[in-house]
Amino acid sequence: MVRVLLLTGRLAAPLVRRYSRVEGVEAEVVVAPVPVATFLTPQLAVRELEKRGVRGYDLLLLPGMVRFDPAEVEKRLGIPTYRGPRHAADLPPVLERLGKVELSKEVPACELLREEMRRRAEELLREAERRAEKKGGAFFLG
Repeated sequence: MVRVLLLTGRLAAPLVRRYSRVEGVEAEVVVAPVPVATFLTPQLAVRELEKRGVRGYDLLLLPGMVRFDPAEVEKRLGIPTYRGPRHAADLPPVLERLGKVELSKEVPACELLREEMRRRAEELLREAERRAEKKGGAFFLG
Protein backbone atom coordinates (compact mmCIF):
# COMPACT_ATOMS: atom_id res chain seq x y z
CA MET A 1 0.00 0.00 0.00
CA VAL A 2 1.29 3.45 -0.94
CA ARG A 3 1.29 6.00 1.88
CA VAL A 4 0.58 9.51 0.57
CA LEU A 5 0.47 12.82 2.36
CA LEU A 6 -1.82 15.48 0.84
CA LEU A 7 -1.49 19.12 1.85
CA THR A 8 -4.38 21.46 1.12
CA GLY A 9 -6.09 24.69 2.18
CA ARG A 10 -9.21 24.94 4.32
CA LEU A 11 -11.78 25.39 1.55
CA ALA A 12 -10.71 22.33 -0.45
CA ALA A 13 -10.15 20.07 2.57
CA PRO A 14 -13.57 18.31 2.51
CA LEU A 15 -13.20 17.55 -1.20
CA VAL A 16 -9.60 16.39 -0.84
CA ARG A 17 -10.66 14.02 1.94
CA ARG A 18 -13.51 12.68 -0.18
CA TYR A 19 -11.51 12.21 -3.38
CA SER A 20 -8.44 10.76 -1.66
CA ARG A 21 -10.26 7.53 -0.79
CA VAL A 22 -8.70 5.26 -3.38
CA GLU A 23 -8.10 1.53 -3.09
CA GLY A 24 -4.44 0.67 -2.52
CA VAL A 25 -3.58 4.16 -1.27
CA GLU A 26 -3.39 5.24 2.35
CA ALA A 27 -3.80 9.01 2.22
CA GLU A 28 -3.52 11.48 5.06
CA VAL A 29 -4.86 14.98 4.48
CA VAL A 30 -3.13 17.86 6.25
CA VAL A 31 -5.01 21.17 6.21
CA ALA A 32 -2.87 24.30 6.20
CA PRO A 33 -4.21 27.47 7.86
CA VAL A 34 -4.88 29.20 4.53
CA PRO A 35 -8.19 29.40 2.67
CA VAL A 36 -6.75 28.28 -0.68
CA ALA A 37 -3.56 26.51 -1.72
CA THR A 38 -2.35 29.45 -3.78
CA PHE A 39 -1.52 31.20 -0.49
CA LEU A 40 0.76 28.39 0.70
CA THR A 41 4.46 29.13 1.06
CA PRO A 42 7.21 26.53 1.42
CA GLN A 43 7.85 27.74 4.97
CA LEU A 44 4.20 27.36 5.94
CA ALA A 45 3.98 23.93 4.30
CA VAL A 46 7.06 22.69 6.18
CA ARG A 47 5.87 24.17 9.48
CA GLU A 48 2.42 22.55 9.25
CA LEU A 49 3.84 19.18 8.28
CA GLU A 50 6.58 19.24 10.91
CA LYS A 51 3.97 20.06 13.58
CA ARG A 52 2.34 16.75 12.77
CA GLY A 53 5.62 14.84 12.85
CA VAL A 54 5.06 13.31 9.42
CA ARG A 55 7.19 10.21 8.91
CA GLY A 56 6.97 7.03 6.88
CA TYR A 57 5.21 8.45 3.83
CA ASP A 58 6.12 7.40 0.31
CA LEU A 59 5.37 10.82 -1.12
CA LEU A 60 3.82 14.21 -0.53
CA LEU A 61 1.45 15.76 -3.05
CA LEU A 62 1.12 19.51 -2.92
CA PRO A 63 -1.78 21.26 -4.64
CA GLY A 64 -1.05 21.73 -8.34
CA MET A 65 -1.42 25.50 -8.03
CA VAL A 66 1.26 26.19 -5.41
CA ARG A 67 3.58 29.01 -6.45
CA PHE A 68 6.83 27.51 -5.24
CA ASP A 69 9.16 24.65 -6.10
CA PRO A 70 8.14 21.46 -4.27
CA ALA A 71 11.85 20.62 -4.02
CA GLU A 72 12.09 23.23 -1.23
CA VAL A 73 9.68 21.21 0.92
CA GLU A 74 11.24 17.90 -0.07
CA LYS A 75 14.68 19.10 0.99
CA ARG A 76 13.44 20.09 4.44
CA LEU A 77 11.22 17.06 5.12
CA GLY A 78 13.05 14.30 3.28
CA ILE A 79 9.81 13.08 1.65
CA PRO A 80 9.61 12.93 -2.18
CA THR A 81 7.36 15.90 -2.98
CA TYR A 82 5.45 16.61 -6.21
CA ARG A 83 2.69 18.75 -7.63
CA GLY A 84 -0.66 17.04 -7.36
CA PRO A 85 -3.66 17.95 -9.50
CA ARG A 86 -5.07 21.47 -9.63
CA HIS A 87 -8.51 20.33 -8.50
CA ALA A 88 -9.46 17.83 -5.80
CA ALA A 89 -11.82 16.01 -8.17
CA ASP A 90 -8.78 14.96 -10.23
CA LEU A 91 -7.18 13.15 -7.28
CA PRO A 92 -8.62 9.66 -7.95
CA PRO A 93 -7.01 9.14 -11.38
CA VAL A 94 -3.72 10.53 -10.07
CA LEU A 95 -3.72 8.33 -6.97
CA GLU A 96 -4.81 5.27 -8.96
CA ARG A 97 -1.80 5.68 -11.26
CA LEU A 98 0.88 6.21 -8.63
CA GLY A 99 3.89 4.18 -9.71
CA LYS A 100 2.62 4.11 -13.30
CA VAL A 101 3.12 7.78 -14.10
CA GLU A 102 6.14 9.91 -13.35
CA LEU A 103 5.03 12.85 -11.23
CA SER A 104 6.60 16.29 -11.63
CA LYS A 105 7.75 19.15 -9.46
CA GLU A 106 6.88 21.62 -12.25
CA VAL A 107 3.75 20.30 -13.98
CA PRO A 108 0.49 19.59 -12.10
CA ALA A 109 -0.36 15.88 -12.08
CA CYS A 110 -3.67 16.44 -13.88
CA GLU A 111 -1.80 17.84 -16.89
CA LEU A 112 0.50 14.82 -16.96
CA LEU A 113 -2.55 12.56 -17.15
CA ARG A 114 -4.62 14.70 -19.52
CA GLU A 115 -3.81 12.70 -22.65
CA GLU A 116 -4.32 9.36 -20.90
CA MET A 117 -7.64 10.55 -19.46
CA ARG A 118 -8.78 11.78 -22.89
CA ARG A 119 -7.95 8.40 -24.46
CA ARG A 120 -9.81 6.59 -21.68
CA ALA A 121 -12.90 8.79 -22.18
CA GLU A 122 -12.83 8.08 -25.92
CA GLU A 123 -12.59 4.33 -25.24
CA LEU A 124 -15.60 4.49 -22.92
CA LEU A 125 -17.58 6.42 -25.52
CA ARG A 126 -16.72 3.92 -28.27
CA GLU A 127 -17.73 1.04 -26.00
CA ALA A 128 -21.07 2.74 -25.21
CA GLU A 129 -21.68 3.26 -28.92
CA ARG A 130 -20.92 -0.42 -29.67
CA ARG A 131 -23.33 -1.55 -26.95
CA ALA A 132 -26.02 0.79 -28.29
CA GLU A 133 -25.59 -0.56 -31.83
CA LYS A 134 -25.97 -4.14 -30.58
CA LYS A 135 -29.12 -3.27 -28.64
CA GLY A 136 -30.55 -1.15 -31.41
CA GLY A 137 -32.05 1.40 -29.05
CA ALA A 138 -31.41 4.60 -27.21
CA PHE A 139 -28.83 4.81 -24.46
CA PHE A 140 -27.89 7.25 -21.78
CA LEU A 141 -24.44 8.26 -20.55
CA GLY A 142 -23.98 9.21 -16.93
